[in-house]
Amino acid sequence: MSQIGLDLGSHSIKCVELDIINKNPTLVNFAIYESDKLKLDFANEDSINLYISKIKEFFKETDFQSRDIHLSLPDTDVFVSV
Repeated sequence: MSQIGLDLGSHSIKCVELDIINKNPTLVNFAIYESDKLKLDFANEDSINLYISKIKEFFKETDFQSRDIHLSLPDTDVFVSV
């Protein structure tokens, strides 16, 4: 069963799909969506809704099969500095 690695960047969406074939990890599919207009801002609901719609559009336009997704977010939106 394949697995997807999904990287949600500040201005891009990157995705790879890997499967184990003959005991070796094998790249099955990959795609990148980049746009200066795409800005992930967790404090802005309109930004979040736009980003969600772009993710849905991205998956409709690509041929990813797996539903097993490993997600990566920008470190500036995940970590807190003291």
